[in-house]
Amino acid sequence: MFEAGRTFTAIELRLNPNEDSHIELMAHLQALSSGIQGAPESYNSLRDEVVRQAQSIFKFEWNRVKIGE
Repeated sequence: MFEAGRTFTAIELRLNPNEDSHIELMAHLQALSSGIQGAPESYNSLRDEVVRQAQSIFKFEWNRVKIGE
């Protein structure tokens, strides 16, 4: 559990609290961390949403870096 908390903090420090997509990802991560004790179906659904949101942010940021913004 300590490793999960450390990873969560590392992700949180890299997110921009002024960008909507980052705020949404943080909300999903918080729901995921608080829902770890819940039903496996809801955990899997939350996990999939975190992955989808993170991939969207990574793609956006990669494209921004590529064009030199």
